Amino acid sequence: PSDLVQVCYGGVFATSTEHIFKQDMNVWRTLEKALERGDNIQEGHFAERSWGPLLATPLKPFQIEALRNHSTSVREQHWAMHGTLMSEPTYSPTSFNPPADSPASGTHNKN
Repeated sequence: PSDLVQVCYGGVFATSTEHIFKQDMNVWRTLEKALERGDNIQEGHFAERSWGPLLATPLKPFQIEALRNHSTSVREQHWAMHGTLMSEPTYSPTSFNPPADSPASGTHNKN
C-alpha cells in the first residue's frame, strides 16, 4: 500500500457504478446511517475524505512517482485540507511573455 491516499475535499466527485458495487453493501449502509443525522456534520467531513479510497481507481506506481516528483511540500493545517500535496509555481520573469498589445503586457492600446 502507498502512503499517498486519494481524497475528495469539498464533496464533489465522480465515480462509476462499478466502483460503487465493488464495496460491500454494509459499507454503504453504515455510511448512510452515520450521515443521516444532518448536513455539515463532522461525519460528513470524514466521509468526504473517504470517497477517494472507497471509489477511486487506485493510483499506479508511475502516478505515485509523478506526484512525489512534482510536489514541493505538504499542507500542514489542522483545519482544512491537511496533508494535501503542494507544488510551488516555478515562474521566472521571462516565463510569461504576453503579446505586446495585450492587456497583460501593460502596453495595451485602449483606443
